Amino acid sequence: MCIQVTIKWFKLYLFLKKMPGTQASGRPGGNPDIKKYGFVSDREEPLRSRLQIRVPDSMKEQVQSKENWQEFVRQAIVEKLQAG
Repeated sequence: MCIQVTIKWFKLYLFLKKMPGTQASGRPGGNPDIKKYGFVSDREEPLRSRLQIRVPDSMKEQVQSKENWQEFVRQAIVEKLQAG
């Protein structure tokens, strides 16, 4: 029993060692030019916080059918905050 468990854990270890994002995958030391490929935004303030709300399914479908729906929602919130 103990040997079977040990073999099972060893196989799992070998599997995880080869997974993407582990030390064994990719380039040792990382990519020295990572800043060259980073995401850059032209916003005044970074989008770091998340906001979750509950809406009916029909409203969710309507909103997500818009092109760039995330920005659509941000602008709607900004308009409502400025009006009130």
